[in-house]
Amino acid sequence: MKTYRHLYPQVCAFDNLYAAYRAARKGKRGRVPAASFGFDLDGNLIRF
Repeated sequence: MKTYRHLYPQVCAFDNLYAAYRAARKGKRGRVPAASFGFDLDGNLIRF
């Protein structure tokens, strides 16, 4: 099994989180949970 070290800062970079959010919201923009998460997007992405 291959191990990767020091990836946490890359995974948790704001640009990566934003790209993941955009990919996950496709087809869900009209739903309440997606809209409420997107309402405070910056705060939610920084919190994670």
